[in-house]
Amino acid sequence: MPELPQLEKDLYGGIMGAKMVRLIHAGKAKGYKLIFLSNCKHSYMQAQREYWGLDKYFSAFYCTEDFGFAPKWKIVNTIRHHYYALHVP
Repeated sequence: MPELPQLEKDLYGGIMGAKMVRLIHAGKAKGYKLIFLSNCKHSYMQAQREYWGLDKYFSAFYCTEDFGFAPKWKIVNTIRHHYYALHVP
């Protein structure tokens, strides 16, 4: 809210920040599902996934090889029904 005085921004920002921290500690944090989609072969994706420990960051992994190296937009249109929040025209 750009029209608020800075003191009010600081006050309300502090209140919201403290509430978000309480929610995190209460196990009620909200987040997003991240999907990994790469222009690579499945074996390369698996190697990167294991080496970097990517399972803690992504909900699903896809590579173009698994879809006959189709363009990413086609792959997204194929898999998006699995993810209700993912909207692609």
